[in-house]
Amino acid sequence: MDRGSANVNVLSDDFLGMNTTTAIVLVTAIVLVGIAIMVMRYRAVRVNHGGHQEMADTNGLSDPVFGECRFNGIDAYDCSRVVATPHSPTTKLAAHIWLYDDGPTDLQKAVFADLISRYEQLWPNVASELVALHPELSTVAEVEQSLRNRVAVHIGEHAEDSLELVYEFDLPNEGIRGFFLRVDGTQVTGAFIAE
Repeated sequence: MDRGSANVNVLSDDFLGMNTTTAIVLVTAIVLVGIAIMVMRYRAVRVNHGGHQEMADTNGLSDPVFGECRFNGIDAYDCSRVVATPHSPTTKLAAHIWLYDDGPTDLQKAVFADLISRYEQLWPNVASELVALHPELSTVAEVEQSLRNRVAVHIGEHAEDSLELVYEFDLPNEGIRGFFLRVDGTQVTGAFIAE
């Protein structure tokens, strides 16, 4: 028997008083616990690094612009904010913010705050684009009747300050459909229906 084989046999017969299987299970458990601790610390640092208020679970934050947010575990925060829009059926903006930093960036906050401040001004342009997208919708009144009250706001999908509004309609012959509008300033620059 060569020297390497002797060492393997010594370890397999008695490693700190354990057989090989027990030693492997113990080492694997220690490694998995270490990984879990690193992931929890990473998420906590990711939430707290930007100076945001941490919620009870380390996946969420309370942001003065976006409202209550939850990290989706991959690459974005999902936030929800109630808004008052007396001239449109929208009562809630649900923002999906792609990460370019440890949390929503100042530029993304500015885009969202600007959207909130001018949403009423933008609504007539949005409503006419929504009417033009689908043959079952021929008036703004039909848009408002079929439109759900929550609007999804995608910020940062294409560039840090890109903005896309997603409107859900409950159409009689089709069920729920998503209408996507790309917005630049006060203009809708692109519109399509999710298939």
